[in-house]
Amino acid sequence: MKTPEEIKQFNDFAAAVINALPRFLGPEMEKYTNDPDLKNKLEDFFNHEMYFKDSVNYAIPFDEVISLGNYEKVEDGITAENYDTKKKPETKDVVFKVVLIPEVMITEKVLTYFEAIKIRLATNYELAYFGYLHPELQKKDMINSLVCSKKMEGGNRSCLCLSRQFMRGGRTIVRSPFNDCHPKNRAFLGVYEESVTNQKK
Repeated sequence: MKTPEEIKQFNDFAAAVINALPRFLGPEMEKYTNDPDLKNKLEDFFNHEMYFKDSVNYAIPFDEVISLGNYEKVEDGITAENYDTKKKPETKDVVFKVVLIPEVMITEKVLTYFEAIKIRLATNYELAYFGYLHPELQKKDMINSLVCSKKMEGGNRSCLCLSRQFMRGGRTIVRSPFNDCHPKNRAFLGVYEESVTNQKK
């Protein structure tokens, strides 16, 4: 697992590669940049390999974080009462990573997979904060939490999901039903920590 210094080095490397592409591709650059499929694949590769070291102020109330996210739509019921799981009102550096699971997995296997790569699953609070800090990323992937709501809704619990409006390209934050089976390439938000134990909530 990368250290914070290695994270910075990789992110700097990725930025340098992107900046250097015009020199290497020369006259062919326009052809490549006008190929949306290739462009999306390149962007996805760098986004999913990158870590994001951010300062998170846990003292900001959950509902205010949702407001700061400037979403086109916030689904009813997304409130601190239902979803706020932060522990301490402090500001600290957090290393986020968007993780795509490599195969169909049940929840217990997702937790084991995250432990193996020393990533803990982000809380709903952290997911909302990440959406506020990195709004463009959720336009490419629906990014999920796997921490359930505190309140039962119609007998079911749910998790938060940074989603998008497919026709308009807008950003939304919605309640995602808690399922015990997750498809290949589902994106979850994780936090890198040296010692990780993920527990089903």
